[in-house]
Amino acid sequence: MPAKSKSQQRLFGMALAVRRGELKRSEVDDEVLDIVDGKMTDKQIRDFAKTPHKGLKEYLHECLRESII
Repeated sequence: MPAKSKSQQRLFGMALAVRRGELKRSEVDDEVLDIVDGKMTDKQIRDFAKTPHKGLKEYLHECLRESII
């Protein structure tokens, strides 16, 4: 499943880096740790993280606003 926004893609990229040991747990927010410690597999996290930025909105709420209008 691709990320819906650039911020979501970056969030999952950080979670993947923590899982791989490239980032320390102390360097990231609790939101990232929730993903790392959650039930998502490495493949699921990687699918979100590998989404290209081109064509994505910056924040998820921008995507949701457009779908409502």
